Amino acid sequence: MANTIPRIIKIFSNIFVLILISIVCLFYYIFTFLIWIPQIKRSLNFGESLTGQFMLTIFHADLFMFIWSFIQCIITDPGRVPIYWVDLI
Repeated sequence: MANTIPRIIKIFSNIFVLILISIVCLFYYIFTFLIWIPQIKRSLNFGESLTGQFMLTIFHADLFMFIWSFIQCIITDPGRVPIYWVDLI
C-alpha cells in the first residue's frame, strides 16, 4: 500500500502535464490554422498579408519561449531545504 501512493501521485502529475500540452496544441491549431493562415490566403493586398505573417512570427516566438520554459520547469530539480534551516517552534 505504501508503494502505490507515490505511483498514483506520479500518474496524476503526468496527467496534468498531458492536459496542459493538449491545451497548448489546441490553441496552436486554432490560432495558426483556423485564424491566421486563412486570413493570409484571403488577403488581397500586401499589408494584410504582412500583418498575418508578423502575427504568426510573434506567436511562434512566444510559443518557443513557453515550451522552453515549460521543459526547464519540468526537468529542473526543485532543490531541498538547507541544513541550517531549523524549525524554531
